[in-house]
Amino acid sequence: MDHSGKALFVEIGRVARAQGIKGEIRIDSWTDWPERFLAGGRIFFQNQEGEGTWHEVVRMRFQGRTVILKLEGIDDRGQAERLRGAVLKIRNSDRPPLEKGRYYIGDVVGLTVKTEGGRVIGKINEVLKMPAQDLYVVRGASREILIPAVRQMIKKIDVEAGIMVVDPVEGLVEDHED
Repeated sequence: MDHSGKALFVEIGRVARAQGIKGEIRIDSWTDWPERFLAGGRIFFQNQEGEGTWHEVVRMRFQGRTVILKLEGIDDRGQAERLRGAVLKIRNSDRPPLEKGRYYIGDVVGLTVKTEGGRVIGKINEVLKMPAQDLYVVRGASREILIPAVRQMIKKIDVEAGIMVVDPVEGLVEDHED
């Protein structure tokens, strides 16, 4: 963690398994930007014991929607298989900038959610990716509330200040008061 308490790394996927006999690996991608896996990029692979190593991507390809990577120094199936289950991470500072009004999930989780009147509803515990829109899971003192990530409801997000201001529809918060 850095001085502000933010994690230095962000998780972008997990090694599902080895692919073929030449050291390629199949990735369960957790990112909306598969360009992160392009050749020349460096990714940190952390195993289940918490140990990790940096690897440079030599080649990326898709098999359907699955990302297949070839890494520098991983040249056979046995070496690739030893990476199974490893979590892929990049430095927060290596994330591409987002357009105004868009936020990384990791930056939104933990924000304090308040109404426009200043009443604290709770903290964002999780973001659910749904077909229509994301849902913010806000944990109050005794309940969770799902708040749709729509402009009509989300009035302000200030990551630096650690707050999100919302104008919830009638009944959403009142019915869930602590």
